[in-house]
Amino acid sequence: MAAYVIGDVEVTEPAAFQEYRNRVGATVEQYGGKFVVRGGRVNPKEGDWQPRHLLMLEFPSLEQAERWYNSREYKPLIAIREVGQDATAHRRGNVAWVIQQVAKRV
Repeated sequence: MAAYVIGDVEVTEPAAFQEYRNRVGATVEQYGGKFVVRGGRVNPKEGDWQPRHLLMLEFPSLEQAERWYNSREYKPLIAIREVGQDATAHRRGNVAWVIQQVAKRV
């Protein structure tokens, strides 16, 4: 069963974000994942959530998403992503993680 990683990213440190973005796709593909949403306009219909830069990854299974996240290929990118960012992650059902990232200027 497919698993999804969902992120809501506020970019305030463009150089770090661009480096992460340039490198993350290859790691996702290596573990069988793909981007199904990467930015674009969001038009919320209910609630007060106002996503900034929405992304969603799809993996063949929750186990494969975990392998990607814990991989030696992705680990250095976590450090890049976290430079100047706050991130929280949650796991719900078939959603692997919901990650909210707020990048800070350093």
